[in-house]
Amino acid sequence: LDYSAPKKLRYGYRIPGIDADWIDADFEHRTLSYGNLWPGDYTVQVRGSNRLGVWSTNQLNLKIQVLPAYWQTGWFLTLLLLAFGGFIYGGYRLRVARLRAQARELQTLVNARTADILKLGSIGKELTATLDIEQAFERLYKQASARLDTYVFSIGIYDHAANLIQDEYLIEGGQRQRTKAISMDELDRPAVWCLRERRELITTCNAELLNFVGKILPVNSGDSMESIVYLPLIVEQRVISCLSVQSPRRSAYSLDQLEFLRVLASYTAIAISNSRAHGELAATHGALARAHGELAAAHLTMQQTQRQLLLQEKLAGLGTLTAGVAHEINNPTNFVHVAAQNLSVDLAEFEAFLKELVDTDEAPEVLDAFALRFSKLSGHVKTMLHGTERIKTIVRDLRAFTRSDRAEKTRARMSECLLSTLHLVRSSWQEKVEFSTEFIDDPEIACWPALLNQVFMNLLVNGSQAIAARAKPESAEIGRITITMQIKEAELHIDFSDNGVGMTAPVQARVLEPFFTTKDVGDGTGLGLSISYGIILQHDGKLQIDSTPAQGSCFTVILPVLGNG
Repeated sequence: LDYSAPKKLRYGYRIPGIDADWIDADFEHRTLSYGNLWPGDYTVQVRGSNRLGVWSTNQLNLKIQVLPAYWQTGWFLTLLLLAFGGFIYGGYRLRVARLRAQARELQTLVNARTADILKLGSIGKELTATLDIEQAFERLYKQASARLDTYVFSIGIYDHAANLIQDEYLIEGGQRQRTKAISMDELDRPAVWCLRERRELITTCNAELLNFVGKILPVNSGDSMESIVYLPLIVEQRVISCLSVQSPRRSAYSLDQLEFLRVLASYTAIAISNSRAHGELAATHGALARAHGELAAAHLTMQQTQRQLLLQEKLAGLGTLTAGVAHEINNPTNFVHVAAQNLSVDLAEFEAFLKELVDTDEAPEVLDAFALRFSKLSGHVKTMLHGTERIKTIVRDLRAFTRSDRAEKTRARMSECLLSTLHLVRSSWQEKVEFSTEFIDDPEIACWPALLNQVFMNLLVNGSQAIAARAKPESAEIGRITITMQIKEAELHIDFSDNGVGMTAPVQARVLEPFFTTKDVGDGTGLGLSISYGIILQHDGKLQIDSTPAQGSCFTVILPVLGNG
C-alpha cells in the first residue's frame, strides 16, 4: 500500500466459490457486504494496489463463520415438518369425516327413496285396484296433498268425439268445484297445449306460460296461479287425460315433488283405463244380454285390432329385412354403376386413340367398322348404366315403402308415399297397366307412412288384378289406373280409379269384410281390403267405394288434413 496518495489506491475482494472474479473498489467504497450467504465457514480474500495501480502480490485471507438464523436451524425445520405433517393428517381426518357424513346422508336419502318407492307402490296398488274412478281421484288428491301444494287440483278427461276436455275432478282452495269443459279449439289454454303436444307443461311463474302458448288467457274461474303443472296421461300411445296441480306461490314444486307427481300420473292413467275398460266390459255384457248381434260386432272389432297388430309386427320385420337386403344389393350395384361409368370414359378415350393411329387416307370401310364396333360397345355400357339406375331406384323405393315407423305419427308428404309404392307396383304390371297421377294438392299430414304405403299397395294391386281379370288372353289392350289427389273441405281425397271388371252391389256390400274374396282359392286371403280399412280408420279417415260392373272401380281414401296427429 502507498500512504502518500491514499485516494489513488484500489482494492479488490472476493469469496472463492461465491465470486468468480475479483470485485474492484476505490477509495470511497471500501465496504464489503453479502446478504445471501447460507450458514457455514467462508474465506474472504482482500488485496490492494499502490497509487500507480500496481496490485500487491500478497492478499489477506479472512476466515468468517456465518451463524444460522433460527429458521435455518435443524430443530426449526423439524418442527416445520411436524406441523406440515399434522396439517396433512388433520386435513385427511377432516376429509374422512366429511365423506362419512356424506355417506350417512346418502344412506338416509337412499332409505327415504326406498320408502318413497314402497309407498308409491302401495299407492299404485290402491289406485289401480279400484274400478270406481271417483274413489280413485279422491285417493289421488289425498296422496298429492300430503306431499305438495295442491291449491288447484284437477283431472281433465279428453273427449275425442266432442273435441273437449272435461274436468271430471276439480279442487280449488280445498273445495270441490263444479266441472267445466274446455274446447280443444282454445289453443292458448295450457290444458289444450298439454294434450295436443303430448308433453308436460311446467312453470315457476305465470309469465312462463308464454313459453308454451301464444298469449295468457284469463282463467275460467278462481284466481290466477303462478306455479302451474300439467301432465298428459297416456295409455297405449293415446292421450286420454291430463293431471294438473297449481299454486299461487312461485317455484312451489321441487324436482322430487314433480317426479312424485309423474309417478302418480302414470298410476292415474292406468286407473282411468281400467275404469273405462270395466265400464266398456259392463256395457258389453249388457249389450250381450240385449242383442247377440252386438257380440258379433265386438268380436269383429277385436279381430280387426289383432290383425292390425299382426300387420304392424310384420311391417316392422319386413322393414328390418328389406333394409338389410337393400343394403346388400345397393353396394354391388354401386360398384357396377361406377365401373360402367369408368368403362364409358375409357371407351371414348380408346376410340380417340385409335382414330389418331389411323391415317387420314385410310379406307372409309375401316373407319366405319371402328365406329360401328364402338357404337355397339357404347350401347352395351348405356344398357348397364340404365339397368343399375333401375336397380338403385327399386332399392330406394323398397326402403321408402317398408321403412319402420315410430310409435308416434310423423309428418309425411303423400306424393312421396304414393310414388314410392307406385314404382314397386309398376315394375310387375307395366306390360298390362298404364299408371297416371294427378296431384292437384300435395299436403304433409301426420300419419304412419308405412301403414298408408300398405293401403296404397293393396289398392293398386287390386286394381291391376281387376284389369288383368277383364283383359282377354289374346288382347293387347292396356288397362288404366289413375291416381288423383285433391283437398276438399279440409280433407285429402285420394282416388284410385281403374277400368277393371268392376263389382256388383252385393260384392261391394261385403268387400270390406275379413276373409271375403272373389278370387280363386290360393289367390287371395280376403284380408287386404279389411286391413286397409282398419288402417284408414286408425288415421281417423274414411274409405268410399264406387264401382260399376264391366266398367271399373274407384276407391277413395279420405284423410283429415287439419288438426290431425
